[in-house]
Parts: sequence; C-alpha cells; structure tokens
Amino acid sequence: VLLALIIIAAIVVSFVTSRITVRITKPFMQLLELVQNVNLSDIKEDLPDLPELEGGSREVAQVYGTFERLYTVIRFANSAFFSGDLDKAYTVLSESLSLFTQLGNKKAIAIANNNLGITCLTMYRTLESVGGDRIYG
Repeated sequence: VLLALIIIAAIVVSFVTSRITVRITKPFMQLLELVQNVNLSDIKEDLPDLPELEGGSREVAQVYGTFERLYTVIRFANSAFFSGDLDKAYTVLSESLSLFTQLGNKKAIAIANNNLGITCLTMYRTLESVGGDRIYG
C-alpha cells in the first residue's frame, strides 16, 4: 500500500511540475522567437498574442508589452523608410525615441537611436545627391 501511494504521489508531482514548466517556458520561447525575428528583420507579420497566464509572471508581460510597442514602431518606421517617406520615418522614430526615453527602456532607446541615425544619414545623402536643402515626404 505504501509503495502504491509513493508511486501515485510521484506521478502527481511529475504531472504538476510538467504543467508548471510548460506555463513558465512557453512565454519565454515566444519572446525568444520574437527576438530572433526582429534580429533577422523578419517583422512582416503582426506580433503574435501572448496567451493569458493564470498567475503568470508580470515581468514577462511587461517585456512582451515593450516588445509589442517596439515591434509596431519598427514595422511602421521601416514601411515609411523603404517606401521613401523619410520625413514620416524620421517623425515616427523621433516620437518613439521620446516614448522609450520616458519609459526608461534602454534597449528600445538604442534601437530607436540606431534607426534614427540611419534615417538621418539617408536624408543627408539624398539631399547631397539632389542638391536640395529640405526633404518632404
């Protein structure tokens, strides 16, 4: 009887720990996939939804929220940049830099600064090639 109770307890513990492990690791795997897509510049699709977690980590939700804002800004600014609307790309990136500065998100600030620098360099090179003094959308 004691052996049966030990086996049942081990099965229950194994089941519970496997469920907890899945609930913890699934959001991290989604964030990892998201980071890999951003690093590969594969941001054509909408940001996948993070499943509701019962008793889940608030920190994971905050990180995901930051990624959601960053992902949206990158997609919008890239769309404007690659369609040739440098003025719109500059405006979006400037506003996003202000937002991320207010939030104190150093990684997003760095990305916004990098993209803003690339946009400004492209604006400069465009002005230099056409001999103008202003760029308009």
